[in-house]
Amino acid sequence: MSTSQHPDDRPDRLDDNSFSKRMARRLARLQENGPRDLWWQLLDLLEKYRALRLALYATALLIVLGFVTSIWVYPWWRQRTAVSMARQWLEAGRLDQASEFIQTALKVAPERPESWKLASDLARRLGNQASATGYSRKAAELAPEDKDLVLAWAADALLSNQPEETERALATLPANTVAESSHAQRLLGELARRKIDLTTASNHFEQALRIDGPGTAIDEVPLGTILLKSRDPVERQRGLDLLMKWTTSVEWGANVLRTLLSDALLRDDRAAMLRWADALRGHPRCTLGDIPNCLRALSISNETRFAEALALMEKHHAVDPGNIALLVSWLNQIGRSREAVTWVKTLPPALTRKPPASVGIAESLRQSADWDALLEWTGRADWGRDLEAVRLCYTLKAAHESGRKETEKELWSTLQTRAGTDGERTLFTADTLYSWGLRDYALTLLWSAADDPGIAVQVLGTLARHYQVELNADGQYRVFKRLNSLRPQDTAIANNYVFFAALTGNDLRKIENLAAANFKQAPDSPVYRSTYAFVLCIRTRAPEALALLKPVSADWQNTPVVTLAYGLALAGTGRNAEARTVLSSLSTDTLTQQEIALIEKALR
Repeated sequence: MSTSQHPDDRPDRLDDNSFSKRMARRLARLQENGPRDLWWQLLDLLEKYRALRLALYATALLIVLGFVTSIWVYPWWRQRTAVSMARQWLEAGRLDQASEFIQTALKVAPERPESWKLASDLARRLGNQASATGYSRKAAELAPEDKDLVLAWAADALLSNQPEETERALATLPANTVAESSHAQRLLGELARRKIDLTTASNHFEQALRIDGPGTAIDEVPLGTILLKSRDPVERQRGLDLLMKWTTSVEWGANVLRTLLSDALLRDDRAAMLRWADALRGHPRCTLGDIPNCLRALSISNETRFAEALALMEKHHAVDPGNIALLVSWLNQIGRSREAVTWVKTLPPALTRKPPASVGIAESLRQSADWDALLEWTGRADWGRDLEAVRLCYTLKAAHESGRKETEKELWSTLQTRAGTDGERTLFTADTLYSWGLRDYALTLLWSAADDPGIAVQVLGTLARHYQVELNADGQYRVFKRLNSLRPQDTAIANNYVFFAALTGNDLRKIENLAAANFKQAPDSPVYRSTYAFVLCIRTRAPEALALLKPVSADWQNTPVVTLAYGLALAGTGRNAEARTVLSSLSTDTLTQQEIALIEKALR
């Protein structure tokens, strides 16, 4: 019986066994067979070779497992890992590492409240309280049944000075939960304290204390602080007793001692001043900011103890210009600048003439009104380039007060020359001179600084406050005209510009159009309505002004912004008796000279 051979199996072809040739032959075989034949051949091979079957099953299982892992397992693992790692880095204090994992957690697990809770924890530690509030709000919204998350949201909102949001957060909790939560009661107590509702505040802290039990500083300290303000001697004594329990506490003691010392200073209780000043100075958490109050209390209550404490501090601070400046500054703050000057004279000039000591000593001489010594000091001390403007301010003040007119004139010329080169420094110089009473110089410098685009709005705001206090209508007109040119879309600025321009008789055609536009934009605003009516009165169109004011005129006594325009409109239409009643209700103490003159003219 003969057996046919495949052409590729002929002996003459067996020597051709390279890899490429073998693959080519197998491909040719596959092409000769149809899909059904190939399927049956595969089944025969699986039946014949057990190892091949196992390999195929294992491959299929791996593919399925890979698919499941990529769809379900990996995201789950990534979520848990990101949240867990973020929590661990936060606990370790590695905020940089925690930030990276928290960002990942927010991306892969935004539906998990814990991701947002961790984000709020991080923002809180970084001092970004507004962001902490937003994150904790999101966490609470995802799990509104979680009381702790809602309370964290409420607390963050309160710390970021958003009391309305704190109230909104607490309102999401059941009433019985709020009543039984000491944390919630403390938040409500703080809300009431900020509203100066001390009775309600103390009631909430009392409730928190009942829940937590006696000996809880977080309840007793704020309760004691509130009771300390009570006019009832019994309640006040209880407040003192509660606070005095915590004066030696490392965590709470410094804050309690600050409260007790402030109370003693307010009441001029000299025995208490001495006691709490000494206690606060000895507390491990006493800060540099506490020292002036301690020194002030000692200087008032016991001059001998003050001298002893000052002598010790002088010894410790006479080491370098920075420490010298610190003690001098404290003495200046409590009105003991003469002691500072006396001490400085005992120190080496090499230390006292260098900044920042040189600046502090100059301030001591200014407060002591020793103008000759101050003038000499500004010439002798080393100020450095950065403090040249400060030196010029002190020198100008000394020259002005000591009557050295030529020196004062030269210094003022120098300050004006430098004013145009640095807006920020000019603003600082102007503010300094203003606070020292050299207001004419300060105002000139402020108007110069107003030309700097970077600080123009800030400077003009300062000028507006000055002219408002001075009841200077011309000055306010100049300020608001400039502000309006810088911020033409700001309707509040435009309204002020319109009013003072009309009052001073400037830009009348322009401001009438601007007043009309403001009123059209906000017709329900009595402010814009009355300003527009005021302009119409100035333009001798009183009947139109009276018609415009009709919707708000009945309530003129309770709407001060309407009073002036309404009174002028009445006078302009011949209703003088009614006008006198309305206009006489205005206090001349709050009116500019132009307003007073306008009223007097209307009532003739």
